[in-house]
Amino acid sequence: MVKAPIPANEDARLKDLRSFEILDTDCEKDYDGLVELVSQICQTPMAIVNFIDCNRQWYKAVKNINAREANREDSFCGHAIMGNEVFIVRDATQDERFYDNPDVVGGLKVRFYAGAPIVSANGYNLGTVCAIDKVPKYLSNDQIAALKTVAEQVSRLLDLRKTNKQILQTAKTHVNSQKKVAMMNMSETDAQNFHTAYVLHEEITNSISLVKQNIEEARRNASHSNSCLNNCVEELDHLTATITTLSDKLAPAIFDGENYRSHIEKLVQEFERKEKTAVRLLFSGSPGDLKHEKGLVIYRIMQDLLRFASQSGSENTSLNIHANSDFDITFEYDTKKLMMENQKMLLQDNIMSRVEILKGQFEKNRFDSGETRIHINIPASGN
Repeated sequence: MVKAPIPANEDARLKDLRSFEILDTDCEKDYDGLVELVSQICQTPMAIVNFIDCNRQWYKAVKNINAREANREDSFCGHAIMGNEVFIVRDATQDERFYDNPDVVGGLKVRFYAGAPIVSANGYNLGTVCAIDKVPKYLSNDQIAALKTVAEQVSRLLDLRKTNKQILQTAKTHVNSQKKVAMMNMSETDAQNFHTAYVLHEEITNSISLVKQNIEEARRNASHSNSCLNNCVEELDHLTATITTLSDKLAPAIFDGENYRSHIEKLVQEFERKEKTAVRLLFSGSPGDLKHEKGLVIYRIMQDLLRFASQSGSENTSLNIHANSDFDITFEYDTKKLMMENQKMLLQDNIMSRVEILKGQFEKNRFDSGETRIHINIPASGN
């Protein structure tokens, strides 16, 4: 067996790969659909979209393979990224590079392999889109061309992922800069009014970004258009409700007088009514009054947590708020439908930004059962 070689530009290639932050991410419909397409095009039972990391090949999407990664040294794909054309092994048992490969003599029992390199905009071969069979075979010129086209589509998905992240980061940086500059010359009363205006501005900015991303997704993929348009309507409804609520409370009393515990209870009741599901809500310890700016920020964290559950089609949701001096928030929900990755990133960034404002900690865990648990700790010093 010949081990997969290392490209001469390996350090730069790995840096480019990691800039997309794609490794170890959740499954996504766009990539799952592409492996199904590859399997149909090449008439093979197995297909993979994978990326070549330092010591492993990591599978973003698979067809009929029960693994998420494999050893890079033994990989066919490690050979495929060495060139720019589709790498084809018609019968691995007759190829000196692979006849004794672990996936040939055992494992997947590979006989046929065809892999098209995924080439980034910077010209680096990040991984492959490949088709695999347990019998020798040939591909037609049209099948080879189609395999290359799918690899190009993966590259475009990576570029879109990076662009969306940059847009969100730019918007966040811009809002934070505006806040810092404005706060330098404000009286105490002006500062309170600014915080309320800032909440409105942030909500509008986030909603516009999310709606634009859904529209872009609908343009790019017609099969997602109905889902994307529904998401747009839901987001605009949410924005309207938020603006109405905050506009009624533009006075400084929004921080001094409001008890956001009652607002959180109403928020959960509205979620139950809209989603037609029950939420297990528990206040324990001595939560006391959720007031002032801290109460508002925690309330807005609750909004985005429930939006996670809504977009995931959750039918089993619980929210536990425990407080003595610190606040411990545990939110659990199950997933009945996959969220779009850009939507998931936006909501998670929103929550983490607010937790950071309160000098808290954020932890998210997903379990094999399909349940996700988010734990947030807000220290007393976050007041």
